[in-house]
Amino acid sequence: MIKILLYAISMLFLIACGDIIDHSTKLNEIYHVDTIDLDEDRSLYWSYKGGGGVGRVNNGVVAVGLNDRYIIVKQHINDIDSYSILDMTKDSIYAEPSDSVYGP
Repeated sequence: MIKILLYAISMLFLIACGDIIDHSTKLNEIYHVDTIDLDEDRSLYWSYKGGGGVGRVNNGVVAVGLNDRYIIVKQHINDIDSYSILDMTKDSIYAEPSDSVYGP
């Protein structure tokens, strides 16, 4: 748990560098951030090879930071900032988000 906290703190520094400005951003070969209709609907997805994906952190995503194991997601919903941590080693295409996402 301490390692997750240390990763989270280090990733917060990366997140503070700026917000995601594109409507669609590929983070790596597996994950992408995309906006369906409104910026408030921006979410983190597990990407399907043929396009589309399944939601991991839904709505209000304004910034992300990642390393080899974790993705830190900042959400802004109803004037409140919150953070989630996705452990990529515990995630799979068939996993429930609660298996790999901690928070907010």
